[in-house]
Amino acid sequence: MLVIAGLTAGGAERQLALLTQHVDHCEFDIGLLLFNSRDRIHYRGVIDERIWLRTLELSPTEDGVKLIPRLISGIRNAIAEWSPDLIHTSLNIANHATRFSALISRWKTPIVTSIRADFREGYSARDRFLERMLWRRTNYFICNSGVSKQQLIADLGVNESNIKTIPNGVEDKFFQTNIVEKPKWWPRGRSCLTVARLKDGKNYLELVFAIKYLADNDKLGDWNFVFVGEGPQKKELLEAIKKAKIENRVVLVEPVEDLLPIYHSADVFLLPSLHEGLSNVLLEAQAMQLPIIVTKEANRAAAVDAEHAFLIDATNFGPQLESALSSNKHELVERGILMSQSIRQRYSVERMVSETCEIWRSLLANHV
Repeated sequence: MLVIAGLTAGGAERQLALLTQHVDHCEFDIGLLLFNSRDRIHYRGVIDERIWLRTLELSPTEDGVKLIPRLISGIRNAIAEWSPDLIHTSLNIANHATRFSALISRWKTPIVTSIRADFREGYSARDRFLERMLWRRTNYFICNSGVSKQQLIADLGVNESNIKTIPNGVEDKFFQTNIVEKPKWWPRGRSCLTVARLKDGKNYLELVFAIKYLADNDKLGDWNFVFVGEGPQKKELLEAIKKAKIENRVVLVEPVEDLLPIYHSADVFLLPSLHEGLSNVLLEAQAMQLPIIVTKEANRAAAVDAEHAFLIDATNFGPQLESALSSNKHELVERGILMSQSIRQRYSVERMVSETCEIWRSLLANHV
């Protein structure tokens, strides 16, 4: 049973969807437990006749204080109904809730926990506390970056034999070089693309300040910016864009399942995050031969070759952004080609699925 809060647009959600679709269904019977509603599933391809699927139809805003008991009982009931031999959770809400349910219900099914964020910077104080309380209920940890793995070993005391780094997988379609028609709404001129959740850690507001710096200093040229994402910061972000008077240079759109036309249409990819584990979109953008502008803080997992990317600081990076965007077209194209060359081998979906299934087999054998 795979457990995650939902399958809305996001890197962890995409990886779980890929795992669900590419695993050998003759060997593993896959169940999927989601906490939110079925109509919020972004990756629709996971819903087919091979999947046992349950959605708890929960909402933090609607359920309020009743959310926790409903969540715990929903997990318990799903496990009692489907009786999985192994449970694999992803992202903090599912990680914490599932292990807490295991503790109070005293079921012994082995648990695999996926850690997809920097433990020291990417976790809130509450989540770090919960992880310290619950990590011993995990039978095996999977991290998508070596940084996260080393932090769990050093900060929590996780045994190195019970943790492994498995990098994200990048789908073959992102290595296509065929010309794809731009979306009709795509801005004219050159475009700088950002794909990320609209929340504090993604640092969108600092990016707005940087764009304003370029506009105020007459350095924008023909550059436009496309933000693809959804999240709790949307209203604040729209207000910041309006206040900065750059509405004519920024396009904010909802996530789409097929990002190919969007990647194909962009001239540069920019990720301004304050922290990242191993960013899916950074890998996909490189596979698409896009030149990369990324904060040093978001590249701690070395997802991007620092020699060929534009590395910037996470704060006050207006002048650094100006320098990167002033590069000529030939230099940008050359950087994109050089960064794409090693991505296919290092970050394949096949490798991600194979190494994950090997952990499942080992745990199942030991449990039996």
